[in-house]
Amino acid sequence: MRKWTGRGLPVHSLLVGVHVSFTLNIVEHELEPFGRVVRTFDGNPVLGEVRHYLNAATAEGPATLYVCDNEIDVLAAHQAGCYAVYVGPDAEEPVEGAVLSVLEGEAASVVFDALLDIARRYSDWERSMDFLRLTDGSLQDLLDVSEPFLRNNVVVLDPALKLLAYTKNVPCDDPITVALIEHGYHTDENVRKFKLHKRFKPWSESDGFVINDTHTICKYVTVARSFKSRSSFSIISVMMCNVADPDPYLLDIYEMFIARIGYYAERDYPDNKPSGSVVDTFLKDLLSGGVVDEGAIVERSQYVGIPHDARFCLFFIKAGEHSMPSSRLFPTCRSRWRRRRRSSSTTPSWCCASTARTASARSIAWRRKPAPTTSARCRIASTTCSSATTSPAAAARSSRGCGIRASPTSRPGRRT
Repeated sequence: MRKWTGRGLPVHSLLVGVHVSFTLNIVEHELEPFGRVVRTFDGNPVLGEVRHYLNAATAEGPATLYVCDNEIDVLAAHQAGCYAVYVGPDAEEPVEGAVLSVLEGEAASVVFDALLDIARRYSDWERSMDFLRLTDGSLQDLLDVSEPFLRNNVVVLDPALKLLAYTKNVPCDDPITVALIEHGYHTDENVRKFKLHKRFKPWSESDGFVINDTHTICKYVTVARSFKSRSSFSIISVMMCNVADPDPYLLDIYEMFIARIGYYAERDYPDNKPSGSVVDTFLKDLLSGGVVDEGAIVERSQYVGIPHDARFCLFFIKAGEHSMPSSRLFPTCRSRWRRRRRSSSTTPSWCCASTARTASARSIAWRRKPAPTTSARCRIASTTCSSATTSPAAAARSSRGCGIRASPTSRPGRRT
């Protein structure tokens, strides 16, 4: 297992407007069909344009890759601080000063045309990803437009290890991946294997790629990237290298994709989220009907530490147009209940979830000990809410969705 720091460009830079089309690693790989490619430069610069080298007066700096067909132009471009590709159909040795030399292959005009096409394809891909990001496209949409570039099977998971998106047109026979796609989440058996082989530890410590080539769990080499919120994981992306090896060019491509995943991680799992993101995701799925299978509910409730059998109360709070921000709703409720419980024998324990990111209704569920009273009314800010003793099954169904088996007796609650 090893860590990969990438091409040196921080992910957050890609999220604030730095336009990236391709790297030298990508160019080296893409030019292999056009001749024998010899690399004589150790760095991996980020490039945005391709041009024929004319003279020093027209040179525009290191973001442009220049194509040269003679040693004089290569030397001049190098002295001007530019990156040059030398194309020598009849040459056998690379030219000093060129970052790449394409030898014994196609003519300079053919290689130049190929480089223009490379720049266009990667630029179009980036624009497509950014368009989806700006128009609230889904993670699955993002993977759909990225499949031809990523080549391998890629999955995106939420903090509860539920499948959010995957490359549908890249089949994979790895048993872990097959079970994940079949169930829609990592099963208890998969999680047990992850814990046994200490997979979560490097995910939680690394800010870059974690490459695992031990084959102890998965059939192929995996490249994992985890995003983190203040309390836990937010989004995890794993590339299963079942088609192409994790060579430097492919890791650069994967990093371009991961940069856009980072936007969704920051949007959906901000640090000021009132409850743990794993619990929040589970409750949101319950309330919206995103999980309905009894076995899946049991497994996920165990994973997040919420009992499968218990007495629950559900508050359905309709927030008006001028109500407080949803991020303040939970802290306000919690602080008021803390004041009230000083004179009460009950001990509320809270967990909060939004039914949808843009919804105007927010749902708050908690369990209490001993069994709560049959009904209650309270005033929170300018929003009136009501509750009745119920099970998670009834609570979820009354909102939008699914159920958990109810128990006739209450159980001691704990803070979640």
